[in-house]
Amino acid sequence: MDMLTRRNSIILSAKGLAALMAAMPFLSGCAPEGDEDLGVDGGLATGPTGGQMPSIDAGTSPFAGRDAGEDGPVDLGAAEGDGASDMAFEPAVDMAVEPAVDMAVEPAVDMAQPSPPAPEERRDWDTFLSELETLARTQFSPDWDQETYVEEVKALMVLLDLEDEQLNALYANYVNAARDFPELTTVHEGGFFEVATLQFEPGEHIPLHNHPDMTGVIFCLSGRMDVEAFDLLPETSDDGNLLLRRVEETTLVPGEFATLTAGRGNIHALTAREFTELLDVFTPPYDDARIARYRWYDRASDAYDGDAVYEAWAR
Repeated sequence: MDMLTRRNSIILSAKGLAALMAAMPFLSGCAPEGDEDLGVDGGLATGPTGGQMPSIDAGTSPFAGRDAGEDGPVDLGAAEGDGASDMAFEPAVDMAVEPAVDMAVEPAVDMAQPSPPAPEERRDWDTFLSELETLARTQFSPDWDQETYVEEVKALMVLLDLEDEQLNALYANYVNAARDFPELTTVHEGGFFEVATLQFEPGEHIPLHNHPDMTGVIFCLSGRMDVEAFDLLPETSDDGNLLLRRVEETTLVPGEFATLTAGRGNIHALTAREFTELLDVFTPPYDDARIARYRWYDRASDAYDGDAVYEAWAR
């Protein structure tokens, strides 16, 4: 069956249908009256754990299947034709269906992916951490700009060699130990920044939470991840409740990022559409003071003002 491509399957099905229709005049009770044509009508998180990621061969990157949307459903639509012969039917399949797949779906996958770095530009895990430490030291500058910083972290993470053995080893022993919550492991922590790996089963969710006085860069390595991010407004609702303004609602695919700063998108939630792996960088790292101000939030399902501001409650 591996040799039977989607196109061949469509054409074979079309030929079979055409043959059946061609035989209809010879079947009892099926012959059409008059000269009428026959047609075809298409119808934070806490709790680091360790653990073996399924179906990963030794020496193969866990992120080899990271193309966006490769597991998603494809709607091929319906081909139309008179069913009189292969010549009448196949063009309808080739012209109406196949270009729609090639032109609408595949380029969207390619366009979503950044250009891979040249081999000489790739950073192994140790080099990545070393350069990230140098970059994170800029947080102590009085003119440190958080928006510029998260973009610089993104640019460095793009250069990370996804075939690096040390990086792969961080994800290799996956076990689904936490029900309805991702496996989260802090893999580097120090005085300047913190790096964590996250692995989600389909539907696993991190509810709304904050990162007090921190920046964050989320790198999607595999799967699909829904991200919803909010700003905490200074005013409250008429009932005295918190107000959150949604500033981002997106689905990350491999190679894409979500970022936050202390003042932008700092309260966010994540939900996996399929098995998903993330690599997170937070600057500065958690300490006792930031952990004490860490909060989980609930928000109203209906907007309070317009379509982007919601009442919310800290747990």
